[in-house]
Amino acid sequence: MPEKNKIGKAIRILREAKGFSAAKLADVADLTTSQLCMVEKGQRVPNVNFLTAISKALSVPCEVLLALSCPDEGMIQVQNKKSKNMMSALDKLQQAEDMLIKELSKDA
Repeated sequence: MPEKNKIGKAIRILREAKGFSAAKLADVADLTTSQLCMVEKGQRVPNVNFLTAISKALSVPCEVLLALSCPDEGMIQVQNKKSKNMMSALDKLQQAEDMLIKELSKDA
């Protein structure tokens, strides 16, 4: 089961990778910016309708959102080649973000 902070982080990473601001994604998904920000910060658990709207707005299958939010559980199988390629690219993006955060924390 995905944790609310992990799914929020996955949404934020995908949003930023697509070049969307929170306000733009919320608008495209027909949600409020407040709803989106609360999910991204882990202050709110998204429901199925929220996840469906976000996945459509980002042009990302829901299975990718879920797989990104619970990668250690191995319970979600990514089925098609497009989703597998997207997961690989997002994994590399996450690794780059983690390295950047680590480097920035050294300088602090």
